[in-house]
Amino acid sequence: MAIGRWLMVMLLLAMPAASNSSVVTYPRAGYAIKSDAFSVKANGRPVDVVHFTDYHYAHFSFDGTVQMVVTASETIHTFDVAPHSLKIGGTKNGRELSFVLPTARLTPTYLVIQINKLEKLVILADPLEKKVPSPTGSKVFSIRKPPYNADPTGKIDATAILQKAIDDAGSACGGVVYVPAGAYKVTKTLVLTRDNVELYLEGGAVIKASEDRSDYAGTDHTKPVIQVKGASGVSIRGRGTVDAGGFSLFNKVFNEQTQKYEERRAAVRFDKCADCTVEGIVVKDGTSWTLAAYTCERVLIRNLKVLNFKDANKYKIQNDGIDMCSTRHARVDKCFVMTVDDALCAKAMDENHPMYGVAFTNNVLFTSCAGHKSGMQARSEMRDIWFVDNDIIQCRRGLVVEATTGNALMHDIHYLDARIERQVPIGEWAPKNMDFVAETASFRDIEMSRITFEELHKSQFAVKKPCTIDNISLNQIYAGKTHVGNVALFRKTLDGELRDIKFNSESTTRQEAESIIARLPGGKSK
Repeated sequence: MAIGRWLMVMLLLAMPAASNSSVVTYPRAGYAIKSDAFSVKANGRPVDVVHFTDYHYAHFSFDGTVQMVVTASETIHTFDVAPHSLKIGGTKNGRELSFVLPTARLTPTYLVIQINKLEKLVILADPLEKKVPSPTGSKVFSIRKPPYNADPTGKIDATAILQKAIDDAGSACGGVVYVPAGAYKVTKTLVLTRDNVELYLEGGAVIKASEDRSDYAGTDHTKPVIQVKGASGVSIRGRGTVDAGGFSLFNKVFNEQTQKYEERRAAVRFDKCADCTVEGIVVKDGTSWTLAAYTCERVLIRNLKVLNFKDANKYKIQNDGIDMCSTRHARVDKCFVMTVDDALCAKAMDENHPMYGVAFTNNVLFTSCAGHKSGMQARSEMRDIWFVDNDIIQCRRGLVVEATTGNALMHDIHYLDARIERQVPIGEWAPKNMDFVAETASFRDIEMSRITFEELHKSQFAVKKPCTIDNISLNQIYAGKTHVGNVALFRKTLDGELRDIKFNSESTTRQEAESIIARLPGGKSK
């Protein structure tokens, strides 16, 4: 046996055992492009790898610990496994990278791997599913069975069939729409308006928006793929995918008047809903705010994976990952976002609907814009907002509080235990560790505690009269090897008033934050 191979075997034997574990894999959709750069095995089981835009991803579920082997298209010289907080490391041998995937903790096991200068590989390792419905259960409407008989190849329009199943489930006063593995083409928005309907997407199932504009009527190609309107108790869950087809459909000519690309679309949108859940699915190829909840109450988003176009140097698309918009008592937990624009946002959009009780916890993010943002919209009061224990693998601005639309007060906003890795410029816009922008509204009582930036960049206070920024608490913040302990690392701009900036004062503990957040949907973190 060659010495290199012998060393590899010895190292693998020395790694923690991957026994008492389960791995569930999902088939790649027929239209999806198979990766020619990577193959992946989990406990020896092949996992399909999809090539999407300029990166690759592999999706499976597991419990216990799992031995991972990634085989690249070339000899591996350098590699990086992020988020770095997981301390996964790995061992390279020729074209193979091996590492152990630990049992899921508070931070989910969603990884971004860089090998040499190849395109990035994303590993989406979910927990095993619970309470999976039976396709033949009571009040279960499976779209592959009579009377629906939906085509699973993605070649025949299944919009009417899916909508009929959704309506039938609503008429059953709490039915389940079961979408088996396969690709199901849609050319209109699927609308859920009845209470207690569950849309279940089996692993390998894709609700696939057509990428051909001629399939749509008028501006239908700019509307969400799925919209939930005025309903309570709706859930969208499983291990399948909602594919918005947005990159092919949006207008790639920059509009100088509006300063944005037009004809963009979202994947999933909630309007004036209550007690709704999105759990476990993938949403991809959004070119607007990919998943957004507008003026809703009690919303839980958990283990959602957002996979969008991410190359900001080619197109700066306004494709936010997950936005809570004038929504109250909401939790975004253990999610993954890869996109160009802001990853996680709290936005006070509605002038007559104050926003409070929103938490973003235990998420993994990759963006070229803001990792965490409160604002830009401040049309109603925003308070009691929490960003806790999140990993930002890439961003331009790490932590942002911003008011550029509306003049309502923003206050009682907390950023705790964040870890920010790489920060990148976009054109002439330089990276900032922290960015406070009060152009149209004032804010106060903002806390940032126990924050680590791997890189040091200048932060900013931008305050425009008559707005003020007041009572900012910055505690245990490190950028590179520098302790951020005074205002010297901030740039002050505009002519508004900046008051009471405190460093290393009393901060909210993790236990206190957990107790506060536990009142929101999803309860205590597990």
